[in-house]
Formats: sequence, structure tokens, C-alpha cells
Amino acid sequence: MSEHLGGGTGKIWFSLLFGLFLLVFGGAATLAFFGIFLPVPTGFMTGLVVKILLIVAGLLLLIDSFKVRTMMGATKFSAILIGLIMAFAGALPLLIDYKLVGFLPFLMNLSIPNFVLSILLAVYGIFLIIRAIQLYKSHAMGFV
Repeated sequence: MSEHLGGGTGKIWFSLLFGLFLLVFGGAATLAFFGIFLPVPTGFMTGLVVKILLIVAGLLLLIDSFKVRTMMGATKFSAILIGLIMAFAGALPLLIDYKLVGFLPFLMNLSIPNFVLSILLAVYGIFLIIRAIQLYKSHAMGFV
């Protein structure tokens, strides 16, 4: 019984802290587009870093959504769907930047601004925070 407590709370804490990280840096990068600079170092939040963060975070959520033992079907489905959307939202601009989708001519002129990707990162952070709270309250991770 105690082996579930460490693994479950660790996953929830990681999700909560990662969500806070994404919310703070995604929000700070978004506000920087409006000329509002927070006392957070956002110099490393280039377009490439944001795209890679979206891919990694989306894949982490996708993998984690299959590991979570919960009876909440809507929460699990939304985690799978949002994980896929975030991974796709990060991968598509990278594929376009490096011209790896040349076989799809309608995508070659598509451009997703970094502003939109920063907003997605902040919204994704909010989603992770809400999901961590839901999992904690639902006792889905083996809490007694």
C-alpha cells in the first residue's frame, strides 16, 4: 500500500510544478509580446524552445494519461486529446521550418506565430495544474 503513495504523489507534484513552470514562462513570454516584462528570464524562450517544450510536454501528458488509474473517463480522454494537440502544435511548425512537409503544398505557406505558441504553453500549464488538482482529489493515484 505504501509503494503507491510515493509514486502517486510524485507524479502529481511533478505535474503541478511542471504546469507552474509552463504557466509562468509561457505567460511571461506572452506578456513580453505586449511590452510587459516580468522579472522572469524569458530570453531563452525562443520560438524553437517553445516548440520543443510543446512537443515534450504533449508527449509526457500523452504517456502519463495512459498510466493514470482513474475512473474519470472525461479527464483521461481530455488528457489524451490535449497531449496530442500540444505535441502536434509543436511539431507542425518545426516540420514547416525545416521544410519536411514539402509533399503537402498547402502547409508550406502556413505560419504559426510564436505569440500563439506562447499562449498555448501558458494554457497548457493551467491545464496541468487543474489536472493535478483533479487527480489529487479523485484519489486516482493510489491514495488511501
